[in-house]
Amino acid sequence: MRVRVKLFASFREAARQSELALECPAEARVADALGLLQERFPQLRGLGQAMLAVNLDYVGPDFRLHEGDELALIPPVSGGGDDFEFRISNFELRTARIPRPQFEIRNPKSQISGGPDVPDRP
Repeated sequence: MRVRVKLFASFREAARQSELALECPAEARVADALGLLQERFPQLRGLGQAMLAVNLDYVGPDFRLHEGDELALIPPVSGGGDDFEFRISNFELRTARIPRPQFEIRNPKSQISGGPDVPDRP
């Protein structure tokens, strides 16, 4: 049975492709497909923590695949890797106030003009 696999973010980068065809045994489950992918692409890390979707619906690893299914693998999303550093400091943080650009609508159907740094559209 052939399944189309879509890889996102770090999975796509590790496999160097965003989509691939995967031959799976009949009655394979998502977990079986993950095992085959891990064999084919040993550089794929974190498959066990991936969000899994089949035909645009989120599923679990025990979901049974069918011929022509689309399996999407979305890696865990976080603010960074495990090698971040966190420190408590006595420094005061100050934020600069950024002025908002001033806009006026000249013709709501076709143009927006900006302030002095924004040229008018023809």
